[in-house]
Amino acid sequence: MRIFARIEDGVVRELHATEQAIEGRFHAALRWVEVTGEAVEQGFRETAEGFERPVEAAVAAVAPSVATLRAELAALAARVAALG
Repeated sequence: MRIFARIEDGVVRELHATEQAIEGRFHAALRWVEVTGEAVEQGFRETAEGFERPVEAAVAAVAPSVATLRAELAALAARVAALG
């Protein structure tokens, strides 16, 4: 099975698996690159060295602490009180 990535604006927009040749199966304006055997996923960016995971997906989200949330809530409450 061969895997192809459709590239749009330097980003993998979709992956397509096929046993057949991809040439002529889609509109000529679409750009397909074979990625068989590569660890490529939708959303990856194409670079000169290959494909890389987008930065925002590579960085794990860190949940704020309860103390941070309470401080932000107190600051917002103070701003609301100042309005009224």
